[in-house]
Amino acid sequence: MNGEQLNIELKSLNTLVTSAVSGLVLSSYVLCDYSISFVTYRQTMLELGTYLKLSSVFKANSPIDCHVVDSIEDRFRFTIIYNIQSFSNNSRLQLVSTTDTVLPLVSLQSLYPAFNWAEREVWDMSGLFFIKHPDLRRILTDYGFIGHPLRKDFPLSGFREVHYEDSTKHIEYDDLELSQSYRVSNLLNP
Repeated sequence: MNGEQLNIELKSLNTLVTSAVSGLVLSSYVLCDYSISFVTYRQTMLELGTYLKLSSVFKANSPIDCHVVDSIEDRFRFTIIYNIQSFSNNSRLQLVSTTDTVLPLVSLQSLYPAFNWAEREVWDMSGLFFIKHPDLRRILTDYGFIGHPLRKDFPLSGFREVHYEDSTKHIEYDDLELSQSYRVSNLLNP
């Protein structure tokens, strides 16, 4: 099957799925890399994912990854994107939804257990909360860490500095103090 035939087949699949679950899909489009993207409400992601996994037409049964895009100027600043592979159709699927800093997302971990780690990483690094997720613990930062490092409003140097204190044989946390002595420089004659 050449690329043009696959693209036509994906467009027909897109039309079929959009008409079958018309209340769940806000918009959908075929991307240039032979994948279909479905934009849905944050509350209905699990329902749409269940339909796409169990439907005999699409068979989206292999999760790939999930990631977040932070657009700080938007009202719903976080866009979450789940990538799922359909081996029977030789295509990819994207489930896309938006949320803000307060509204929780519905976890897809019960449908795709491989998303457990990815959703924990999204929680740890971006601060998006998932309801119906069995284990939202930090995995990339330590338990006393304050904030979420991949948010655009997180400072580049962080809030605290960590160092090992040899005299007490413990890791110490101190508030970050930035020296201002290097702010003024003579650029003409350094």
